[in-house]
Amino acid sequence: MDAIDYAGRQPDSEIENEQQVQYITFLVDTEEYGVEALRVQGIIRYQSPVKVPNAPDPIQGVINFRGEVIPLLDLRKTFGLSPLQVDEFTVIVIVELDGKIFGIIADRVLDMVDIPVSRINPAAVSNSTASQNYLQAMVKFDGRLILILDLNKIITFETGLSEPVS
Repeated sequence: MDAIDYAGRQPDSEIENEQQVQYITFLVDTEEYGVEALRVQGIIRYQSPVKVPNAPDPIQGVINFRGEVIPLLDLRKTFGLSPLQVDEFTVIVIVELDGKIFGIIADRVLDMVDIPVSRINPAAVSNSTASQNYLQAMVKFDGRLILILDLNKIITFETGLSEPVS
């Protein structure tokens, strides 16, 4: 018998033995996004940022995180979505990229998932829309579609932020 069952899935024993990547997933509007867990420095309750004059539009301001002042990025603005409605579930996902730390505002944190490498599909993001320009891959996992963010495309430290795509 082949290693693939009738539904085109690998048997669970093979998936368990396959290399996996751990992701933290969170909700922005109606979509589930993920970032590699190794990049996540923490998840904190939303706190109002201090506004920074002349900051790029998606930067909501800065917050104090463990004694360090970090920029706070609103993905809703980056993706051209409706404005954030802060509630008791709103969180800030603190991520690190190239030694720099910044926060991403999320509607709510969802899960920590171990995704088999074979399920990560970078080619699926080639049909470009505004938010897909910021994606590294898409993953269908446990009946969910998880959009894996490419942090290098979302924020650049030379210019502050990449320009939102129209």
